[in-house]
Amino acid sequence: MFSAGVQIGRNLRQLVNLPIRSRLYATESSSKLPDIISTTDQLSVPSQRTAYEFPALDQPDPQLDGLGYPRVESVSRQWRNPYAKWDDPQERINFNEPLHAEEEMMGIWAPDVHRISVSTALKNIAVAFGVIGLILGAAAATAPSSPVVPRTFPFDGLTRELGGPGQGVVSKQQKHSEENE
Repeated sequence: MFSAGVQIGRNLRQLVNLPIRSRLYATESSSKLPDIISTTDQLSVPSQRTAYEFPALDQPDPQLDGLGYPRVESVSRQWRNPYAKWDDPQERINFNEPLHAEEEMMGIWAPDVHRISVSTALKNIAVAFGVIGLILGAAAATAPSSPVVPRTFPFDGLTRELGGPGQGVVSKQQKHSEENE
């Protein structure tokens, strides 16, 4: 019984000492960076990022300076090669690759990155709605009139049967005569 407990303890110690591949986080050193990550100070950032009064991603972050966190390039994972050999092909990331400070905006599940300006997008939407409007207008203009005669009712449009004056079925002629009065 006692020897079984010692054996379990040895097995647990061996399990604890196994090397586990993991990602780098802010508190770890940047010496473990893979070769595909650029740690230069001159990173390219789209000019649109600074147009909306957001701090540019290549500017040093005062909260991360001095912690040894690497400056990871600001490129969405959507632009990475989907056919490359990734440790996690769905996220397009390798193990031991440091995470970006704004990981939720650089990941594969972040909002889509588009290379189209706002003015071009608005023009495209206007053209689409214009074409739809033209098609609907042409369909309404070329639609044939009703092939049947409107229904008529005896006894002044069934006024008495439906509960008195103003309660019956009103024809177009009655509407027109009421509007003229």
